[in-house]
Amino acid sequence: MNILKLLDSLITEENKDDIIKSIRDYVDNDKEFLDLSEQIQDILSEFVYDLAFYESDPKMRNEDGSLYGNEKLKEEIEVISNKLRKLMGID
Repeated sequence: MNILKLLDSLITEENKDDIIKSIRDYVDNDKEFLDLSEQIQDILSEFVYDLAFYESDPKMRNEDGSLYGNEKLKEEIEVISNKLRKLMGID
């Protein structure tokens, strides 16, 4: 699985739920994940935790200040993608 492509698709795709589920499944259940360096595993595990606070619906976000939307998600993905690319030796 190419995790970088999945992260990029979170920025471009409208329906993010299936992509988020795929990322969670990858981190929680994919044997390939265990072959990654500990640093990369930590970055992805933390990101999956943070995804619990993503909410696409602005009304829901207004009710709970701990939730964030698409703009912050995009910022998070850009930071994480850059970290992963650096660790993977991809420019």
